[in-house]
Amino acid sequence: MSSLPVPDNPVLQRDLSFASCNPTKDVIPSRVRPRSKLTDAQKVSANTKREINKENAHALQLEIDAFAEQHNVEIAQLAKKFNKTEVKMKQLLTNITKYQNTCLPSLRNVLVHAKGVEVNEGM
Repeated sequence: MSSLPVPDNPVLQRDLSFASCNPTKDVIPSRVRPRSKLTDAQKVSANTKREINKENAHALQLEIDAFAEQHNVEIAQLAKKFNKTEVKMKQLLTNITKYQNTCLPSLRNVLVHAKGVEVNEGM
């Protein structure tokens, strides 16, 4: 539902386009991109490229997994050498801050809540 008022005049009702309401402004035509049909050679080339990209992505993922495994082994060795936990070593080695707001109730809030419940018991 539009919040704009609809005029009573039937002539104005049928043509409320931007062009008719703003005759002095240019209207940008919609962009239509015709899709051309691919030739057989283009289809084969696209399929070949797709297969190569898929193989490269798989090889990259295998390399990343191997690197992550080696990284975890080295972290475990460092943690054992310096008598720290692996979690602490990962926290020291990564560039991520660990600041968090706790949502736990504080002593002051608990006391205020208890007092509020006590005062409002008779109501």
